[in-house]
Amino acid sequence: MKILMLLANPFKPDDRVNNEAQSLIKAGYQVKILAWDRELALPKKSRQKGLEIERFRLKSTYNSKAIIIPMIIFEIWLFFKILTEKFDFLHFHDFDTLVPGFWAGKIKGKKIIYDSHEDYGGAAEEFMPKWAVKLIHSLENFMTKHICGLVTPHPILIHRFKTVPAKALVMNCKVLSRNFEDQEKVKKLKEKLGLGHKFILMFTGAITRHRLVLETVKMLEKKPIKDLVFFMLGWSIDQSGEKVAKLADGKNIIYHPAVSLAELPLWLQIGDLNHCYQNPQNPNYKIAIPNKLFDAMTAKKPTIVAAATACAPIVKNSQSGFVLKYGDTAQLRKTLLRAIKNRAKIKKLGENGRQAVEKEYNWEEMAKRLVEMYEVLNEN
Repeated sequence: MKILMLLANPFKPDDRVNNEAQSLIKAGYQVKILAWDRELALPKKSRQKGLEIERFRLKSTYNSKAIIIPMIIFEIWLFFKILTEKFDFLHFHDFDTLVPGFWAGKIKGKKIIYDSHEDYGGAAEEFMPKWAVKLIHSLENFMTKHICGLVTPHPILIHRFKTVPAKALVMNCKVLSRNFEDQEKVKKLKEKLGLGHKFILMFTGAITRHRLVLETVKMLEKKPIKDLVFFMLGWSIDQSGEKVAKLADGKNIIYHPAVSLAELPLWLQIGDLNHCYQNPQNPNYKIAIPNKLFDAMTAKKPTIVAAATACAPIVKNSQSGFVLKYGDTAQLRKTLLRAIKNRAKIKKLGENGRQAVEKEYNWEEMAKRLVEMYEVLNEN
């Protein structure tokens, strides 16, 4: 049985998509991914570990109004490309690929699976007008009434799409076999970066105005905390990120370009505590459970998350970090000061996180759920 996956990023690879594809290949399925290379940096066709990848190469931005025309062109290519492919299941990732995937899949009479990574309409509020956001929600609600399977990392979305016959809650957990413990490499990297024995508050990922990064930088720039370094490993997608880059002094506040997924486990080890705030006032961030939460838990690193978000109960129940009010930098400062003085507690919180992923939040458990859903669809 062959699965055709649709993806609106270059697949460098995308960690979640790669884990799903490899799990399905291991279960005996053939998988091909149609992706969009917006950076023109990867080959048009390639294979890796039994996975076939074909990329549409058209330069574009990500989160801005300038994406609209390139997105339409990509979706037209995707629609006609699907019609020429041979497959049994059509598995599309996020709303970016839902419209062409849905109609092409219906024309070919194939079983359709929607992989909803996030509240796409909520995320689009940052750069699209209200009418476009409403249109996204309307199209998504209509089309998901006529599909056979749903995969999502969010319990809230499982309940939102009530009419889908087969569902699987597949969170963005990590593969436990990855090596997070090479301490000699960690030591050399810290020496190279000049971090010494400083306490490292680590941020990884995209810097946006909804993640309290700029506010944290301003707080630390105004009044530095002795022996603490705020290390940001990421990239900017709005003006807050540009301001952060200007304020970074390279000593107490460091802004470093993002590294590859393969390198990330090593870089996570240089941190002591992870900064993972998300603004609960944003509809998407309120329900989002980002990769970096499970990255940190797997790497035995405790995490700071915002109250009233989907991350909060995971951190609270596993006792793997701190749940603080979003926007309260005074509370954050007090937490950091206590953390520096009690590194034994920080280590214990990190160990709690690792125990939680070994017991529940690991990819091996998620893979079972995904494969079981496909087995149900095979029988129907």
